[in-house]
Amino acid sequence: MVSFISVRELDACLEEKEQKKRMTILDVTEAAERQVFSIPGSYHIPLGELRERIGELDQEQLLVVYCAVGVRSYTGARILMQSGFSNVKVLEGGTSLYKSFHHKITASQSPVRENMKSGIHEEEKMEKREQRIQSLDCCGMQCQGPIMKVNETLKTMDQGIF
Repeated sequence: MVSFISVRELDACLEEKEQKKRMTILDVTEAAERQVFSIPGSYHIPLGELRERIGELDQEQLLVVYCAVGVRSYTGARILMQSGFSNVKVLEGGTSLYKSFHHKITASQSPVRENMKSGIHEEEKMEKREQRIQSLDCCGMQCQGPIMKVNETLKTMDQGIF
């Protein structure tokens, strides 16, 4: 049976040095997803490569498996358990939930920034600039599908458009 770990429980484990040493946080997302976000200090093996690369993992460690929402991490945990790993947990809610606990707004993300020289708000500047809308149809895609599609579209866009 697969066990789960909450974001708060994971954070508590990471705060304790001894417990942190006995734990591996395993990211089973695709490479493009990892470029967008990963939990600091995590080890990356995409789910599709897990069976081939399982020897890279220590069976003595607590393995906390995560993906974007939890479906692939559950599958990864099952693969690990069937391969003899007994101390495996799935991060509840994946990175979607994790990010909501750890989101920090930086100055560059602030919705309104004032240009000190001109006194014009960034929002006003944006209204004057011509805008092009890029739409994506991600209907029917699962887990990494929409992220891969967004990544492909971003590569076709000019720098500074997004």
